[in-house]
Amino acid sequence: IGVSSILSPNTYLLLGQRDTIPHFRELMKNSLPHRAQLRINEDCWPPLHTPIARQRNIPDRAAVMLATLPGGNTPPSPPVVSLVTGKQSYNDTSPREILRQWVDQPQRLWDAVDHCLASGIETVIHVGPEPNLILATFTRLSENVREQTLGRSFSSLSMRAVSGIARHSWLAGLLPGRTNLLRAPYVKHVILENWLLDNAPK
Repeated sequence: IGVSSILSPNTYLLLGQRDTIPHFRELMKNSLPHRAQLRINEDCWPPLHTPIARQRNIPDRAAVMLATLPGGNTPPSPPVVSLVTGKQSYNDTSPREILRQWVDQPQRLWDAVDHCLASGIETVIHVGPEPNLILATFTRLSENVREQTLGRSFSSLSMRAVSGIARHSWLAGLLPGRTNLLRAPYVKHVILENWLLDNAPK
């Protein structure tokens, strides 16, 4: 059993073999707060980056293959946020090492979402035919922000005012770091495959 991805500060994606997940469910009753919940998705294959799938030998072979490939010593353009580090970590020397670590590390999805919002990114393009974990995380965060800012209480009005300030990058720099999360409802999301189908030549 192992952590595959950090979806948010209080949500983790676990992957396990055989009966490890049901066993974990029994142990968590006495080890975690009573509010902790476990939802099991049946019949889902684990992605390659998990320690469950690699069985200790894939990273070594991946490292050898990456070391012998030509090129790969320049940072990508446009910049790419790595889920290994949760930020734009690619430079002239790091791409191969970061790609190797991707096979063997939990994915820092929440850190990447936080980095996107703090960087003032206005549009996120999702490559693939169906919504994924990244889009689901943004959506859940956006719903939470809207719920907190649409009330009539004083705290809701205050959050609404701060949310409006956070939309402007030049003003957001004056606010505490985590207020960048209030930008979530204003980030545009494009599912690339759907966009290509909708805009295909007639």
